[in-house]
Amino acid sequence: MAHEYLFVLCPPFSGSTVLWKLLGTSPAVSSLPYEGQALEGVREFMRTEPWNPGKRLPWLQIKATWEKHWDLHKPILLEKSPPNIARAFEIEKVFQPAAFVAMIRNPYAFCESHRRRLDHDVQISAGKWIAHAAYQIKNITGLKKLTHFTYERFTEQTPQIKKQILNFMPALQDIDITQSFAAHASDETIQNFNHEKIGRLRRTDIDRINAVLQEHEDVLKFFGYELI
Repeated sequence: MAHEYLFVLCPPFSGSTVLWKLLGTSPAVSSLPYEGQALEGVREFMRTEPWNPGKRLPWLQIKATWEKHWDLHKPILLEKSPPNIARAFEIEKVFQPAAFVAMIRNPYAFCESHRRRLDHDVQISAGKWIAHAAYQIKNITGLKKLTHFTYERFTEQTPQIKKQILNFMPALQDIDITQSFAAHASDETIQNFNHEKIGRLRRTDIDRINAVLQEHEDVLKFFGYELI
């Protein structure tokens, strides 16, 4: 059977798990049991310096390992590992034909989650968002087959996003936006949690985030975001 490879390109703490689970509701899709980077046989090198774009990875070995876990009777093979946003062009060369669904989240909501989960200074978190966004701009403007949207559109305009995804890749046949999806510790339907997360930021936090973001307003503008 001829296969098509489908990759979720999404930074961490940005809704990637729910998007991945949604795509996995397609009857045409086989998903890995969890993030491909964590599977035995590849995690020892994929999880070492995972965000180092200069690190060379044995993609043919990775592909062979992943194919042991995919159901090769399904035409679409799905994978999601957040560091792949820095490796998408390497992936495109090895996994053919490859398609990509890219998503990014409001920087303030990202910073709140990143700081809380990793105990980083909020300015470090803002710098990480800029780095992730820069990768996504390169992916969106350079990969051959990609569709993209923001977390906000995904969660607030889900029927329209479903239509966008199915128009992009009709072989998916259907995806079920009515399901509840387990993301981290909670079962959740597709909904926007930005207000809750941004509400946890103090004014001093927002000022420190802005000190980083205001140097990259072109990146914010690309995705339709503005400074708070």
